[in-house]
Amino acid sequence: MYFDENIIALEKKNAKLAQELKQIYLVQAEENIEVYQSESGDYIFSYDGLMLDDISNPIEAAFDNISANVSVKTISPNDIVVVYGLASGYLLKSVCKNISAKIIFLEPKVDILRYGLEFCDFKNEFLLKNIVIASDANQAIEWINKASEENQNITVLYPESYLQLLEDELNDFISKVAKIVEKN
Repeated sequence: MYFDENIIALEKKNAKLAQELKQIYLVQAEENIEVYQSESGDYIFSYDGLMLDDISNPIEAAFDNISANVSVKTISPNDIVVVYGLASGYLLKSVCKNISAKIIFLEPKVDILRYGLEFCDFKNEFLLKNIVIASDANQAIEWINKASEENQNITVLYPESYLQLLEDELNDFISKVAKIVEKN
């Protein structure tokens, strides 16, 4: 549905990742992913039976996640917000809509990313000037190191489900970001 348009936009930001995703057939990505409808009527993905977004209202939950962790009014365009995990895409879309900071989007599970690019339209978010896109945590850390400045806020946002889905990887990533913040 949206895959080709999303890939064209992604190629402008991360051609290597776009090529990698082109090699993954949808049928492969579907092995672990199912689609459900939330109570609010929005679609949400599950991965190996784990719901990736809020089952009652994923759009509101994404905005609440941002509000609880970032002061939208005081964030500057020089700050960095990392969105760790696509889930069903609501957090990424909400960050792109409400935050003018540098955005680093990281989805380590390429099958979730492949599936999401098929069924959700992210071309506008991917084409924003303030976003970079990765599937590799080390690449994201490199970008953070290059973009980080003294007295700069760096915030990592993630869907709650990623605490279960990728707990060790997420905690390791947050620890590495914390070291960068301490250094600055």
